[in-house]
Amino acid sequence: MNLSELPGAELILPGLDDLHNGKTNTVGSLLVTIASMRSTAAGLDIPQEHLVPEPELTLYDRLQDERDDAYLMKPETEKLLATLEVVTEGRYFMSESDEHLTPFAWSTDVLGECSLGKILMSRGLLRTITSEKLIQGWQGEASTYFKPPAIAETCREIINICQSNLVEVKAYEFKNYQEYPGDGGAEDGFDGHDCFQFLVGRTQDGNWIGITPVYEEPHTCAYGEKLVRSQQIASESASGLKQQLDVALSQIHPVIIRYETETSLGTAWIEADTEDEVIEQLFEAAHMLETWSFRSFEKESSASPIYNLQELEKFIETYLLAPKLYIVGNWAMFRFYLTGQLTNGDYLGVSTVTTWT
Repeated sequence: MNLSELPGAELILPGLDDLHNGKTNTVGSLLVTIASMRSTAAGLDIPQEHLVPEPELTLYDRLQDERDDAYLMKPETEKLLATLEVVTEGRYFMSESDEHLTPFAWSTDVLGECSLGKILMSRGLLRTITSEKLIQGWQGEASTYFKPPAIAETCREIINICQSNLVEVKAYEFKNYQEYPGDGGAEDGFDGHDCFQFLVGRTQDGNWIGITPVYEEPHTCAYGEKLVRSQQIASESASGLKQQLDVALSQIHPVIIRYETETSLGTAWIEADTEDEVIEQLFEAAHMLETWSFRSFEKESSASPIYNLQELEKFIETYLLAPKLYIVGNWAMFRFYLTGQLTNGDYLGVSTVTTWT
């Protein structure tokens, strides 16, 4: 079949040419990047070295620069978002710090399927980093029991093994509260409470794997049923890679000093079908995320009306399919993202920040 006869060829074919010429930020090249895995499986020649991370968000930013209605919501989504704004107006989430609830909408036509990783990236809390930045982060977790040069050498070995056996290898950093420089401002050196780095990549079989440090488990609250993910059966290529990495990974289980206590630090190996899924599982394995199948908020009989969230619960029950609550963080300050899908495919949700010590 002639590719020029297929729907969307007027964007896809120029996009392929752009990628082969190193142009990664055109509308066409970003559309090709979004569908790169399926396109490659279908036999198209997609230059992997020119694929940008998070192409959906990059495309949205590009369209937003070019036109005012890049994020034009579907009428139903816009109507329900307005209702959600009314329901949450003047309402606060009760914790050691009272924070208001902020509604948000997620257009799947523009941003793709909603996932925790995409939410965090859209808010500047999760970003891709260089290999050296990853090494600095992992090396910084080491205690005086390990010499930094030895840790750096081991981390480079891990990265080199992954780059030799995987495609689309990426290093990520999550840094919480980066928009809050500190109580005294940026000059006090505050650089975020929870900060950790992890590595992901795709095997030749098309599965995604990831490696992350593991921290102590935090103490949070229950809001329904905690989601337990089924364990991915290791593919042949992933099993072989894990055997290569096991020796190196065993050398970076240092003891770190965190919050004035000694905390053991291990590493976790995760395998999943998609990048979005492996990122969520890495957050969970690192004890930086709890995912709940949402049922209800805790209720305090003596609480002020500003903490009454019954109307919000009714809205969620009425309009949101399979609502999930993401609790992101590890110590003291946590981010809440409560999301669910509408019947039109878009997502609505609310976000807030809470404090538990």
